[in-house]
Amino acid sequence: MVNENVIRKTKLISVKVPMGSRATEFFFPDQPDLRNALLLGLCIFDVKSTPKTYENTNTVNDPAELTSFITLYDEKGFAFVDKVPLVYFKAINSKYLNFWGTTFNGQKINWSKCYIHIADNSTISIIQDEYFQLLVSYEYPKPK
Repeated sequence: MVNENVIRKTKLISVKVPMGSRATEFFFPDQPDLRNALLLGLCIFDVKSTPKTYENTNTVNDPAELTSFITLYDEKGFAFVDKVPLVYFKAINSKYLNFWGTTFNGQKINWSKCYIHIADNSTISIIQDEYFQLLVSYEYPKPK
């Protein structure tokens, strides 16, 4: 039996959605320590499973998350994950039955070009900043 929850290295990334924003696209902050990393997995945590971030800020509300899509670009500028519903990446305890998030094939990511799109910006909180929380599993290439 293959255990898809094998952890090599992991990092929690937060993507900010400012309160009352009228924007629809929210870009990932640059991840200098992940520039040469090979992406192995990605999962998102919702407000029910993880209501607060590590910094004690608020996780994105359910209506906003349910109308969100993610786009990921590789280091060559190709959108290899293009407008995919964010719920596809939900982890354990999810009604979507994706127990460990989604596995990848070692792509190198251009994080500052990647973003989350909220299709219905009326779902963005008007009283507090909120954050998408994504857990990234990765490894570094073996030296040649």
